[in-house]
Amino acid sequence: MEPDDTLQVTPVGGPLVRLGSSIEILGGDGVSSANHGYAHKLGLALIPTGFDNTVIAIRVAQQ
Repeated sequence: MEPDDTLQVTPVGGPLVRLGSSIEILGGDGVSSANHGYAHKLGLALIPTGFDNTVIAIRVAQQ
């Protein structure tokens, strides 16, 4: 949950999805996210990929 009540979800094998006043899909092919974390002070979604032991950081614009 972001400070403005926007909800972030990461379906297994899917991108980062933000559910707020609109639906926003972040990421792209090959993200394959699951169980991400959100650092709201940094505005970053931190997403473990599950493929090669890496973490993707996506900057999330505040709405």
